[in-house]
Parts: sequence; structure tokens; C-alpha cells
Amino acid sequence: MYKLKLVKGHSYTGHGVKATQKSPFVEVSSKEISDSLIASGYFSLAAETETPAASTTANAAAAETEAETDIEKMSLAQLKALAQQIGLDTKGLKSKADYIEAINTAEELFPDEA
Repeated sequence: MYKLKLVKGHSYTGHGVKATQKSPFVEVSSKEISDSLIASGYFSLAAETETPAASTTANAAAAETEAETDIEKMSLAQLKALAQQIGLDTKGLKSKADYIEAINTAEELFPDEA
């Protein structure tokens, strides 16, 4: 696990993370994403921790549940922005439920990209 701190700009959204000046810390599990965010100049490495293999499955399940809960709390405008960010074709999507279903389907089909 890599803990990063936003060091440039007022906010950053991308690579599956969102950081603001009020909430500057983010965690990513991938070294590639961590390296990419640091290379962007917006983040610095705050900490690198090892996740024990036994708890990895539990952490992934908790993160998935948290993500599902968070997406339900998002406004339609936020869902539209997220759909655009992950490259979803939004033709025909009108309601909040439509966007939630499309985003969840994309995450199931392409877990590393969504």
C-alpha cells in the first residue's frame, strides 16, 4: 500500500483517487499508480506499507463495499463526471440509477481500469 500526499494544486482527481487541500492523503495499492501520481508532480510519497496476504482479501472486500456505498451517495453530476473520467459511453444514460449500473458494470468488466 502506498500513502501519497497532495503537494501541488487545490485538488486532484484521476487514477482512481481524489485529493483536496482539506483531505490531501490518498492510498493506492499499485506501485505503478503510485509512481504515476508522483511523476505527475501533484503527489509525494508519504508512506509505503506492506499489506499482509491474509488480510488482503478482507481489505479488498471492505474496499468494494465502501466503493459501492460511496457511489450510492454521489450526485448525478458526480456520477456523470466519474463516468467521463473512466471513459464510459453515456449515450442513453439518464437517471442516477442508470449511471450507477453502468459504472458498476464497467468496474466488474475492467477492474484495473475503473
